[in-house]
Amino acid sequence: MLRTPRLVLVPVGDADVEQLHRHWNDAEVGHYLWDGGPVPLRTVREVVAASNRDFGRAGYGIWALRRSGSGPLIGVAGLRQVEMQVELLFSLCPGCRGRGLATEAARAVLDDALCSGGVVAFVDAGNLAAQSVLARLGMTPSDFSAPWVRWRRS
Repeated sequence: MLRTPRLVLVPVGDADVEQLHRHWNDAEVGHYLWDGGPVPLRTVREVVAASNRDFGRAGYGIWALRRSGSGPLIGVAGLRQVEMQVELLFSLCPGCRGRGLATEAARAVLDDALCSGGVVAFVDAGNLAAQSVLARLGMTPSDFSAPWVRWRRS
């Protein structure tokens, strides 16, 4: 478990699948995720299982974000292996945006990470809010291959 001044982060688990499925399928959350398409429940289960394997193998994965330990899921933040890179990812429910929570959660994840080398993030070119989070984390844009912008933290 990780704690920040306003959040509790716990590795996603089977108990989070339904809430995570609703979260990622929210029109405002999913707009820039999963290519904007619906996320099947099976995919959410696979992501959760992969995260659990990553925590065991690499010491990092995807964290469920809550305001208190037992509160509803308000988003996720985490790291995952994508090809030969470690990718930072995060999402927040629409009512929680604009308060610095994504930056707070992502910073906690990066500070806790046991990964060697750099971290990357791939953000839709139109997602200026996510790009602002990455800039606040000290990441820099390194590739502008539309429709994505690749950010890097060394």
